Amino acid sequence: MEYNPSIIFLDNHLPDGFGISFIKEIRKHNPRIKIVMITAYDTPNDRDKAYREGIDHFIGKPFSRDAIFNAIEDVISF
Repeated sequence: MEYNPSIIFLDNHLPDGFGISFIKEIRKHNPRIKIVMITAYDTPNDRDKAYREGIDHFIGKPFSRDAIFNAIEDVISF
């Protein structure tokens, strides 16, 4: 079964690796997908690096339900 989501919420700084390392691979398979990075490491340097790698939106932890809804509205055109 193949999944073709329109948006991915990608966590960073996980015990088994960094989500930021997968951005180029995700884009290679689906260049139109929207990527929202979520992380507790919310520094200007982390944000800049994530945007340079190709994310569409960044959310620092902890985050609210409204932050999720705002991210979706920001990256998806209805």
